[in-house]
Amino acid sequence: MAEDIFLRCSEETKQKYLSYPDLKREYQTTLGGDMEYVVIDLETTGFDPERDRIIEVAALRAEGPNAVERLSTLIDPGCDIPLHITGLTGIDDAMVAGKPTIDEFFARLAEFLGDRVVVAHSRLEEEWLGHLFQDQGYGRFSNPYIDTLDLAITMLPSSKSHRLVDLAGIWGVDTGACHRAGDDVETLFAVFNILLNGLYNAPLPMLRAITDHAPAHPGGFSLLFSRVLQERTGGRQVDLLKLSESVSADGFWESIVPLEGTESPGVVFPAEVKAVFEPGGALASLFDDYEERDEQLHMAEAARAAFEAGEVLLVEAGTGTGKSLAYLAPGVMTSKAIELPVAVSTRTLNLQDQLNTKDLPMLERALGERSFRYCVLKGYGNYLCLRKLQNLVSGRRRLAEGQLGIFAMLLNWVTENETGDVSLLNVAHLRRLDELVLANHRECPGNRCRYARQGCCFYRRALFRAKRSHVVVVNHSLLLAGIGVPVTHAVIDEAHTLEDVATEQFTEEVEYSDTRRFLESLYHPLDGSGFLADLVEALEKHLGDDERHRLMHEVEEAQEALEVCIEDLEKLFIALSAFYGRPEPGTQDVRFSVGQMETLEYTRLEGEGEQLEASLDRLMTRLARVREAAEEAVDSEDAEYRLADLDGKGIRAGEIKGSLQVLLHGGGDDKVRWAQVAHPDRMEYQSLRASPIYVGEYLKTALYEPLEAVVMTSATLTVKGSFDFFRSRVGLDVASGMFPETLVLDSSFDFRRQMQILMLHDMPDPNSEGYARELAGVLREAIKASGGGALVLFTNRRLMLKTYELLVDDLRRQGLTLLCQQPGFSRRRLAEEFVEDESASLFGTASFWEGVDARGRTLRLLVVTRIPFESPGRPVFEARSEQVRLEGGSDFMELSLPLAALKLKQGVGRLIRTRQDRGQVLLLDSRIHTKKYGQVLLRSLPEGLRRRVPTSEIAHVVRDFQEHP
Repeated sequence: MAEDIFLRCSEETKQKYLSYPDLKREYQTTLGGDMEYVVIDLETTGFDPERDRIIEVAALRAEGPNAVERLSTLIDPGCDIPLHITGLTGIDDAMVAGKPTIDEFFARLAEFLGDRVVVAHSRLEEEWLGHLFQDQGYGRFSNPYIDTLDLAITMLPSSKSHRLVDLAGIWGVDTGACHRAGDDVETLFAVFNILLNGLYNAPLPMLRAITDHAPAHPGGFSLLFSRVLQERTGGRQVDLLKLSESVSADGFWESIVPLEGTESPGVVFPAEVKAVFEPGGALASLFDDYEERDEQLHMAEAARAAFEAGEVLLVEAGTGTGKSLAYLAPGVMTSKAIELPVAVSTRTLNLQDQLNTKDLPMLERALGERSFRYCVLKGYGNYLCLRKLQNLVSGRRRLAEGQLGIFAMLLNWVTENETGDVSLLNVAHLRRLDELVLANHRECPGNRCRYARQGCCFYRRALFRAKRSHVVVVNHSLLLAGIGVPVTHAVIDEAHTLEDVATEQFTEEVEYSDTRRFLESLYHPLDGSGFLADLVEALEKHLGDDERHRLMHEVEEAQEALEVCIEDLEKLFIALSAFYGRPEPGTQDVRFSVGQMETLEYTRLEGEGEQLEASLDRLMTRLARVREAAEEAVDSEDAEYRLADLDGKGIRAGEIKGSLQVLLHGGGDDKVRWAQVAHPDRMEYQSLRASPIYVGEYLKTALYEPLEAVVMTSATLTVKGSFDFFRSRVGLDVASGMFPETLVLDSSFDFRRQMQILMLHDMPDPNSEGYARELAGVLREAIKASGGGALVLFTNRRLMLKTYELLVDDLRRQGLTLLCQQPGFSRRRLAEEFVEDESASLFGTASFWEGVDARGRTLRLLVVTRIPFESPGRPVFEARSEQVRLEGGSDFMELSLPLAALKLKQGVGRLIRTRQDRGQVLLLDSRIHTKKYGQVLLRSLPEGLRRRVPTSEIAHVVRDFQEHP
């Protein structure tokens, strides 16, 4: 378990974390002596205090490291306990019968808590206590509250997991019975004190910085830091150049020898590539049982030829081909020949990790003396900016309690991390501070920044590594935006996602929450904090009286302009909610139709948008005047940084204004305007967008023209054996004048032996009433027959949740776990739990149709509940369908059906990942048999053994296959 948690940690960081239990606390008054605290855990029937019920309460009162008193009881919830909760906790209806209700017990709990600090391992207990205090007539729950999950993230920022059970595991803490309140409280008490050991020994400058930035009315988290700091002494200044010794510049620049190209590029010969893959070759030297794969060698030679000829090559490579090494080997050789990096682009982080930690190191070992360099490069916004972090440390800005935990984590993380890549952090709410601490191209002062000059800038270090690397791994978004490295040859893996990524990349967007966060980072009307206040504080000492008064006057004018912008932003999105009535819970994607844009209501919406445009225009003018006033302090290095930041803020305001103009007044016939709307109470989820209907021209400008050669590959590029559909979607069709080379490579797996495809011919139409109940019945029999190990793919969240509710308790009685992709559940954690438990089954929607790699018996039954047709109401898809019809085509046959075929192929591709895997595909949508287009869908699937069976025989057929290999 420890190795898994520490997957992305250096050995030094790992040992630091493991040492926390052995660290000594010299100071014993904090959270002890004069300050008691209560550790609490609640077991409940669900997450919603309004709807769900408490079934167990446990609390432990402590002074420092000493437990003083305990309180624990089961609670009669007044309702049946769901079986899946019984399976999780071990608490059933019989156990709670005759126990006190929460109404009867609450007075004891409230007395036990008193006004003490409350400690729990999530914010859920705080929400429940807040609800209980109000419901029981005790008023607002106001005890200081310490979330040990936040504390764990602060003290172990590089850890992959911060779950209580995982923390207990690495420190050898006995967990007892997990999900029993009494045992969980004891575990948390021990873990909390270990975390305190780490906190007592944390860098003093970090503690001071947190305390200096605590909110005016601190919560438990900031109170804890303040108490620890009271017992320690030291200097007040935090210098990240000293604090972050891990990014010292020693020897870094001398190691950079960028690849800059050559006028006389070498040639990569076919024999060189073949020597990597043939028996007795470079790769064979790493394995005792190496098997040559003809498909892999064929693809490698095709990639080499495309690189040499300067062509676009499309390769559909089935699972088991070994396509990663097939393009990496000729990519490395080509890079050495042309003396320029080759870019390898992916959609998912999983594939990036695979390339960086498995495939590229393997190829490096195989090539030996012909070794090469490689790296992962991400966009600006993925890197921590030390200059901005230092500005935040040095300033006097008060942070909200939710921001403070992220700030603390970053100050600790920067001392143990060499990359500054925040995407590696296991933190959900980093965006709370993104404007304040993340790098961006608008505000970067380049070589004027001392962190850049001294080799400590995380982004520039990553960029320079990329310039000296032969292979640079990026994601599709960065490749389309420009990676900042001279690249003429590229590989695009997971190419089937290229149209979707290009659509996202070239979408104009104004998000309510993102825009408001930007405006309030400049000036927060509630407390006057923000960039402009920090600017005055930083520069006033470098100005004379007259210059200082002028700067303060211009800043006040800009702050007034910002207040108006925030008000106008609010009005615009309130008008958006009103325009679509009162939307249902959640969010809805809605298109601005021609008819709607001619209504009085749209005119009002447009008027609010124009008002915001005008306000942004005034803001840009005011920021320009602030800059003029601030220029009097240019002799200061800090002033230069602040002016660079100020310039970036003005550029960002201009970009928002420009996007608004496109969104409200049209961006041409090639874009569809739409909105993500929500109930006015959830305005933070709303946005205005304009997306390209056809991405071909954008890809031509971003990819095909600047690059000499591109290899695009995926396991799912063809429909009915043809690349025509993919080519038409990404601007490579005949009309574009582009004529790529194509190659289809079958999988090396024996699908007729390894896979069985079952088609249930008597299932009702998926649109019929009662389908969910019929579906649940079939899934019950199939999952019981397979003993779990099922991945059930849905296209509709409501159908998935309804089916889950119908099945979860019944399967639990059979000893089978059922996981479900529900709101608030981590997709990554769900996938991990599925892989760890062979008896588990998993219900998932869109994101689980690809990217799941569950090998062996973990996945032995893959169920497709409905043909994965795109929702016709999605704005971009609707506009593309209209475009096909306008051109005289059939939007169903030319768009809907091919997209469904590719997605179905992706979903089914989750089942067989190795030569040893064996499993069944269950197709439950009867339209595959009843509609003519069903044959198109079936042709997209591997040539496994196919059987049409009635629902009455499904259990027998599944069990027979599973029991008789």
